[in-house]
Formats: sequence, C-alpha cells, structure tokens
Amino acid sequence: MKTLYITTALLLCALLASAQSEEDALRFSQLQHYGSARMTAMGGAFGALGGDLSTFAVNPGGIGVFRKSEVSFTSTLDFAKLKSGRFDHDKNTYLVGSLGFVASFTTGNAKWKYINFGLNYTNLNNFNREGRTGGHISADNSLIDVWKLEADGTARDNLNPFTTSLAYDAYLLKRDPDNENMYVIPLADGDRMEQREYIDERGYQGEYDISVGTNYDDKLYIGATLGIQTIRFRADNMYREGVPTGEETTSLLDFFNFFQTFHTNGTGVNVKVGAIYRPVPQLRLGLAVHTPTWFGMDAYVNNNVSAFYFESPDPEDPRLDWGNYAYMDFTYKLKTPWRLIASAATVLGQRAIVSLDYEYVDYTNAKFSNDGDGNDYDGYMADENTYVLGTNDMIKEVYRGTHNFRAGAEFRFTSTFSLRAGYSYWASPYAKGDLNSDNSLQTVSGGFGLNFGHFYADVSYLHKFTDENKYFYNYQNPSMPEPMTSPEVHSEFRNNEFKLTLGIRF
Repeated sequence: MKTLYITTALLLCALLASAQSEEDALRFSQLQHYGSARMTAMGGAFGALGGDLSTFAVNPGGIGVFRKSEVSFTSTLDFAKLKSGRFDHDKNTYLVGSLGFVASFTTGNAKWKYINFGLNYTNLNNFNREGRTGGHISADNSLIDVWKLEADGTARDNLNPFTTSLAYDAYLLKRDPDNENMYVIPLADGDRMEQREYIDERGYQGEYDISVGTNYDDKLYIGATLGIQTIRFRADNMYREGVPTGEETTSLLDFFNFFQTFHTNGTGVNVKVGAIYRPVPQLRLGLAVHTPTWFGMDAYVNNNVSAFYFESPDPEDPRLDWGNYAYMDFTYKLKTPWRLIASAATVLGQRAIVSLDYEYVDYTNAKFSNDGDGNDYDGYMADENTYVLGTNDMIKEVYRGTHNFRAGAEFRFTSTFSLRAGYSYWASPYAKGDLNSDNSLQTVSGGFGLNFGHFYADVSYLHKFTDENKYFYNYQNPSMPEPMTSPEVHSEFRNNEFKLTLGIRF
C-alpha cells in the first residue's frame, strides 16, 4: 500500500515542495461581491435586480435594466480588527469601492428597447490586516524539531535553502559529530518555548468590468462582461520562539525569528454571462455563470532566520546573534474556480424589495501551474511506496465546494428616502474534518439612500466576521505515528466598513 507523505510547515509562504501554498489559491478565489453602498447595504444580493454598476461583476444581465446613463463613485473606510488570545490589534484603510459608468441607448425597436454599455471597477478583496497571534507555550516540540526532521539524512549542501539551510547558518541545526548527515539542535528535553507570529499583510484584488447588455420587452435582460482582475498582495510576517520570561533553561538559545516576506502581483481575465427574467411585474429571476479567472503572476520571496543566544554557539566567535537569508523571484499561473449564481427578487408596489442570491463555488478546482519558473505544483512519487503531495493535490485535499447565500431588503418611505438591510453567509471552503471546516464568513449590513432624480447618494455600514484556527507547523512523515504540531492557534477577524456612493443619472 502506498504511503501519503505530507511535508508541510504551515507558516505563511514557507517554501517546501513549491513556491505557492493552497492558502494562496483560496485567498485569490474567495471573492466578496460588494462595491456600491446600496449593494453592500443589501448584503450583496443584487443578482436579480440589476440597475447598479456593481452588478456587472455578479450578473451582467443587470446592465440591461438601466434606462438612463449613469456615473457613480464609492469610497470605503475599512476598520479591521484581529484578536488572538491576549493580543488585539486594529488596522484602518481607505479603499475605492467602485467607480464606473453606463451609457444607455434606446434602439427604436418595440421589443429590443435598450442597448447599454458599461465600464466599472469593483474592489473584490481587501487583504489588509495586522497583529499578533499565538502567545502559547509549547512543552512538546519546536519549529526547530521540525527543521531537524526535515534535515536528518540530508547533506549540508542539499538542505532546503529557504528553511533548513537558514536554520543551519543560525546554529539552530548543527552536524551530529557521529554522523555528518544527521543534526542536533540547541534545545534539550524539557525545554519549553513561547510561540507567536507577527502578521502584517496588505493589498487588494479589484476587477475592471467591460459590459454590454440589452432589454427585451421589459421582461428579459441579458448581458455579458469581460472581467480584468488585478492583484497586489504583500505579507511581512515574523514567527518567533523564545524562552518564556522567568523560565529556566539549559540551552544557550534565547530566542529565534523566522522572517518571511512574500510579494505578488498579477493580472487575470474572465468572462461572465447572465440574464434576469420578469415572468410577472412583481417577480425577477436571475442566473449568471462566471468562468475561471486565468492569472499570470509575478512574485518575490525573502526568508530570513536569525537566532540570539545567551552565550555564543561558536567557540571561535563571540557573537551572540547568527543568521542568514535567501530570496528568489519567480512567475506562476493560477486558475480560480467556476461560479454559478442563481437569484430571485420581488418588487412590491415600487416601495419594497426583497432579494436573495445563491452562489456555488467549488474551490477544489483552483489550480497552479508554472510559467517557466521551475516550481512543481503537482505531486510525485519519491519512491515506489511514497507519494509526495504537491500544492494542487493539497487544494483537492483541503478544500470543498461551498453554498453561499445573500439576502437583502429595501423599503422606500418616500420618493427621496429609502432604508436598507442585508445579510450574507459564506460557507467554509475547508473540507470536513479540517480545523476550519465550521468557520464560515458572515456579514450583516444596513444603510439608506437619498434619490434627488438626477443625483443620488447612498450610505452603508457592514460588519464582517470570521474565525480562523491553525497550527504554526504541522509535520508528518512515514516514520511518525502522529504529526508534529504546534499548539492550536485561534484568531478572530472582524471588519467594519463604511461606504458612501455618489452618482449622477443623465
């Protein structure tokens, strides 16, 4: 029977089998289709409504609903909070939520009444977060133990240049005097280390939508969108282990840091088609299909390991700090999953709207491929009994298809003033049994709108919340009955977003 051999140190951007991890595929595939303040206030449930520029990225059929040309701009203030154990940190950001226009033309045809063209930018993802996680004390093992297991049996010149080789240069690994391909570490049995991670991530994912659509007899609205997505993401994270304050130790090691910088940017394209149908004036039904987005990406990685000692580990050099770094530039390709969106909405007497969206996304269909960078994203047979999982294998192992729901309502008190509310539920993309299989992402939102005819203004508030469980490292090989893991780390992520949309119809 073949053995599944999983070798992972689950620190962000750790380079082991490939340059990318399955978490990167999820990060750029899990989209939140908001944009304008009106759409946000109604929970993003606009797939059967249309008439809002942000719907170009959800259901292109919505462009057929426009009967006038329009320009709009949305400003966003985002207040992000990360809480993990005793650590609590905020990060505030200004973003462009959406910006675009639609040009509406009458055709003179009794049935095909309008043809509309539009261009709109929508912010799909905000990657800004900062803070500390962990703070736990591990009595059983350390990341240094993981590096030792990785290194044992490997000659010094063949150590992983981004992990174990750096640990060797920092004297966290030393050759065993009895076997030069085996290693010893500066920790003794019973030594305990406090573990924590410092996170500093920033960036965004946006989409430029070029859309065209039409209106047939005020019953059928159809449209198509060419989406051009852009990604900019940077993470500067530091994992630290150190002797707890007041703890006695026999080791010369005080603490060590594992710095990881990962920067990537790229552009991708997709196509969306959609339709909205009104069987009766009070009911609208919507359906949209999104192709995968095909990305071409550039990336830069820099890893650094530095260690600090109570006494020098080198008898010929009195220095107390040791370390080294490694970096590389590379390119890669990413294909995100297909999406299917079905919607229904009711419009009652031009005063009340209730809208529902259902979305299906199978995250196991995300896939990396190389772009001449030499990175291998697929698994391989290490020997006749051992299969090493690649990143694409991990995507299929860790993720699943999800059913996402959005709901929104609007009540028009007067021709000028409307009040709105919404809720959305994004099911966990992690497979059953994973640490995060029950951790959904949810939002509650509300807002109001002022309509002055040619000019309108919308305001919204959205509260987004989700939790995350993880190990700093999770290592297993065939000789181990159980994986070597850090203590489980639980983090809470909360976002409060305020949006203002200003628009002109003409």
